[in-house]
Amino acid sequence: MPPILCALLIAVTATQAGGVLVLMAVLWPYLFSMSIIRPNATACALADHAERAGTASSLIGVLQFLLATLAGAFMSLIHDGTGKPMAIAMTLLTTAGLVLSRTFARSARPAPA
Repeated sequence: MPPILCALLIAVTATQAGGVLVLMAVLWPYLFSMSIIRPNATACALADHAERAGTASSLIGVLQFLLATLAGAFMSLIHDGTGKPMAIAMTLLTTAGLVLSRTFARSARPAPA
């Protein structure tokens, strides 16, 4: 769902149709879905590493701040006074997360008995 919302967000910011109300109407479900996905993804990532959960959690936090810093720098390079740079950065990061998840995530198959 987030990649679809990002595509819609790019369309809304590119055409500037509806103003800020339409932008918020598209942005709100994206942010809502990410507020559910991110904490659960972090918990799932830490589930198999209970003995080093503190270190793993701090590494995840540092990577989130680093990625946010790089995204902010990228958006400042393509800034044009509209919401388009935000939509582009959100779409690129969401797509990258989806590709990485599909590539590296293990399936939740039970171990053979």
